[in-house]
Amino acid sequence: MPLRSHVDLCLFVRMVRAENESISTADLDNLGHAADSERVLQLWRSQFDSNPNVWFHEQYHYWQGLRLPFLFWYAAYSLRAILTGFADFLATGQPFETWSGDAPTLNYLSLAWRCIDLGNGSYLAHPESMTDPTLAGKGVLLSPLDLIECMASIAEWQVRASRTDLEDVRSFLRWSKRNPSYLHAFRFVAASLQDEALALRIFCPLVEAAFYTSQPIRGFIGLLNRVHFFRETLDGSKTLAQREPVWWSELFRGLLSDMESDKEFEARPDSLEGVLEKHPFCRLTLQNWIAGSWEGSNFLNPFLTPNARAWAAREEEKPAYGWLLVQPGWAPSDIFKEALNDFFPPLTILHFTLKDGTNRIILGGDPDAAAMDALNSGNLLTLLTAFSVQRRATQTHYNPNIRLCHHSDCPHYAKNFCNFYPVIPRKWQDCGFPARVAEISRLLEPVVRRGKWRTH
Repeated sequence: MPLRSHVDLCLFVRMVRAENESISTADLDNLGHAADSERVLQLWRSQFDSNPNVWFHEQYHYWQGLRLPFLFWYAAYSLRAILTGFADFLATGQPFETWSGDAPTLNYLSLAWRCIDLGNGSYLAHPESMTDPTLAGKGVLLSPLDLIECMASIAEWQVRASRTDLEDVRSFLRWSKRNPSYLHAFRFVAASLQDEALALRIFCPLVEAAFYTSQPIRGFIGLLNRVHFFRETLDGSKTLAQREPVWWSELFRGLLSDMESDKEFEARPDSLEGVLEKHPFCRLTLQNWIAGSWEGSNFLNPFLTPNARAWAAREEEKPAYGWLLVQPGWAPSDIFKEALNDFFPPLTILHFTLKDGTNRIILGGDPDAAAMDALNSGNLLTLLTAFSVQRRATQTHYNPNIRLCHHSDCPHYAKNFCNFYPVIPRKWQDCGFPARVAEISRLLEPVVRRGKWRTH
């Protein structure tokens, strides 16, 4: 039975779940000696070595958070929404076990847009909630999450394929039938262009460019419209005739500039202020966001900001880092291995369900233990606590069937507000979760309820 995993796109914490059927007898014995740090470390390494595809797919999602401006901004915006929402619940004076509300911001990446074919290679995109009723059922529904997941599937194929197969769409399609893949958005592009091979060549850089806008689906459709026009030009035919690797990112940056010149954007770059749903369509600049913080504080996204800044500095020194997100199969192997070793989620939660019904949690991350130091100091644990309560109270990013804790006799077990709290005691009476909820308002006050994003 394979591992199940995901990276939460608000916190960018990696969660990996393994049922007892997927764990060897030796590994189960290691878990039985959890106090033995060396045995736990061996188990950690064995899961990594035996499931390389799972690990890369989720690590690639983390790279997307570091390098796609909208996704980076959205994570920071969502994290602040989690903390301020927690403070709003606290202000009601009600016990946290009774909290209930909505958090539409945290669902944005899953919201569908209807993409309607206007003919002659031209499409129009509208949020599904705003679509004219007369257009209901027409076109194709796409969400930002569809783009992110499809991009990750293509990247996963690229790093596993041989160089000779990277230009062979048949190889990709055969691989996608044998491996879990997210191809809805790819099929849309292939049908639009009536060319699967071209769709495969341009998909990742097309999505990258779309996330350099404040409305990724709208950006995606606007760029796809321009691809239709570009391939009919002399420059386009020459570009498409080239063998890979073609530096598609540069081409799509040029198409974004064309959109800017043609006044397709509604505001100056980086005009992200106020309510998410009301942001104007504009171009985004990665450096503007990774260098910033919330006005009035030094509050950053601790899961993304340090590594985003480090990656940007590394890419200045080694431009080959620019291949890793859009064409990882063509990146130099030494650069790829270096990035795998240096840029990964600072916190991974390994969740094992054992035969006796108990759960074991292993926390991993930075080999220098920086993530664990931060967790133990209370900073990251505070964020995990707030997110755990928020997603249960708002039913956002929440699956009632997933629990980290097995203490069914605990009075907090049934309502599962502690669903993302990773410190499981031997006895539920020793759990620190309720006390941390009680003190969290004091910890949050200095860094939330501030104003705009401050750039540097």
